[in-house]
Amino acid sequence: MAQSISDNENIVQKGLEIYEKDIRTSVERENHGKVIAIDIDSGAFEIDSDGPEAVDRLRERFPNARIVLHRIGFPSLYKIGAFPRRFPK
Repeated sequence: MAQSISDNENIVQKGLEIYEKDIRTSVERENHGKVIAIDIDSGAFEIDSDGPEAVDRLRERFPNARIVLHRIGFPSLYKIGAFPRRFPK
């Protein structure tokens, strides 16, 4: 059965709360810019420069994990949008 948007938002919120409360201070300095995968049920996590790699390692340990991804030191995992292109004069 598919999850509703509200359920997904709650999962993301819980993951970010776990990150802020239990994980951030111990990982941020050494791992700035890397991706952290957090299992919201166990609080377990994996860090990697590549999100899918972190998820794969976490799923090896917790096959039924509900996972939230976050980029360490940034407000979001990815940035969506266009940047102005500079043309040579």
